[in-house]
Amino acid sequence: MFKKLFARLSGKYVAVACNHPTKREGEVRAFGECTTTHMPLNENGTAEWCLECLGKMAVKCAWCEQVIFIGDPITLYTQTKSDFKLPANAALYKQEPLQVVGCLRMSCADTGADRAGFWVPGDDGKGGVHRVASPLELSMVSGAEIAMSNLGNMKVAHKVQDTIFRHIETQAANNPV
Repeated sequence: MFKKLFARLSGKYVAVACNHPTKREGEVRAFGECTTTHMPLNENGTAEWCLECLGKMAVKCAWCEQVIFIGDPITLYTQTKSDFKLPANAALYKQEPLQVVGCLRMSCADTGADRAGFWVPGDDGKGGVHRVASPLELSMVSGAEIAMSNLGNMKVAHKVQDTIFRHIETQAANNPV
């Protein structure tokens, strides 16, 4: 109880997953870039990871090679070029078909409808994909146009469930182009 109170008053925590001292808010650095992160607290009132470890979980976009930090929205593109080489520090999502993690920057992604998830901390100390339904997938399921006001907000994104993809596959099979 005293530790929680001290942490809240001082703003200093010991991260649960890595056991490093940290602050709840601060700069995260990776590949010469920097962003400010405000970490949510877990159910025990402390941070899961320290700011330094969050920086180590960052990756580079497979297309523009800019940094993707923890919490950033991401795209998942399937590369069709046979001579494609995954850049150093880029992330692979799937081997077959080859899907790589890209950023959602306006200079890189084709459209905001390509948002397919968020880059999040993994249990293994590496970053990973938190897959959510893309706006295009949601439109295919509902059969209607959709509008999204904040593609970067993980709290309002729809978590992908197998039933969504089964519905999309069924629709595609019944309505060939």
